[in-house]
Amino acid sequence: MREEDTVCVGSDGLQYCKVCGEAKEAFFPEGGFMGMKKHSRQCACDRKAYEEEQKYFKDKEHRELVSRNTSICFDESRMEEWTFENADTSDAVMHKAKNYVDNLAIRLSNIMARNFNQANPVLEADTKTLRISITHESRSGKKSITIRKLPVIMRYGHEDLVNAGTIPEKLLNLLENCVIAHCTVLIGGTPQAGKTELLKYLTNFIPANEKVMTIEDNSEIHYKELHPNKNCTPFIVDKRFGYSEAIKMSLRHNTDWVLISESRGKEVKELINVLNTGLHCMTTLHLDEVSDIPDRLFSMLEDQKNSRFIDNVYKYIDVGLVIAVDKKQERKIIDFGFFERNETGNHYRPFYNIDDGVIPEKDMLPENMKKIFKRAGIDNPYERPKAYTGAIPVEKERSAE
Repeated sequence: MREEDTVCVGSDGLQYCKVCGEAKEAFFPEGGFMGMKKHSRQCACDRKAYEEEQKYFKDKEHRELVSRNTSICFDESRMEEWTFENADTSDAVMHKAKNYVDNLAIRLSNIMARNFNQANPVLEADTKTLRISITHESRSGKKSITIRKLPVIMRYGHEDLVNAGTIPEKLLNLLENCVIAHCTVLIGGTPQAGKTELLKYLTNFIPANEKVMTIEDNSEIHYKELHPNKNCTPFIVDKRFGYSEAIKMSLRHNTDWVLISESRGKEVKELINVLNTGLHCMTTLHLDEVSDIPDRLFSMLEDQKNSRFIDNVYKYIDVGLVIAVDKKQERKIIDFGFFERNETGNHYRPFYNIDDGVIPEKDMLPENMKKIFKRAGIDNPYERPKAYTGAIPVEKERSAE
């Protein structure tokens, strides 16, 4: 893009960025400097570009380090199948490692002041970047320990998703534009498929001037940390203050978006209710096919006599997709579709399936989606959206004054 397309001159004679609205120049103190009156400065876009460049090189260095260490540590295929059961426990180091793992539950239960026994067979602990879950041997035959990393990083970028074969670029552009157009998006899949990471990536396209509330029982989305300049109210729920209460609270906080790490219970009733007020949402749930979303949400209700609930799902849920991971740990979007309720009833519009890999042309989009994109000013939803900040361009801001 040419510089003249992104820069304009303000009434004070300084250059301003058309995207973020900040000045790209500043005046020297009175008297100037070596005959110059102005000097250049970075606007928000420049600072963001610099930060992204630094992050890219830092992430690249990290990936190279991990790859190098992996090649050193797992130089034999049998090591990838290694467990304590097939290891040489006569080795002193191996024996010490096994004892450490066996005693991990005891140490955690002491630190957390919680019982871990046959009567209380599940122990869960969270740090800022880890989730630890341990199941007692009385329930699973042997102690089962799962440690899940929850890093405060954006794992995916646009090119990462496309180059890895996770999603065709045309479909990814469509999905990004759906978020910009304020569509409510449900991401389904099996555990560890990458649902939350995809949701985190899509938060890049929430307008910067819109207020977001995250609702989780463990910090996974990290919206506030990943977007420090955006307006976010994070809620951590527990037994005393649950998902339903937090979702109701979003109305009192004048929220534009609700991000829920996972929908899995009766809170879906309150979720549909707040969507009725004009809020937008992204959430995840365990799912195999997009067409199952209405029935899956209905099954979570306590009161399953609510006949209007299914109608409201078709009315307020716009987009559904399913991400899956295969044995090679490769993630793919396998199913994608739209929901619509109109005068003829409820309709699920299947749009993409990995089995045929065909992405219909834009004129094949459902009529309700065409209206949504038109209202958002998106002429071609298959075009990759430009960096979107939600900021008012400088010339518009001044004309408003």
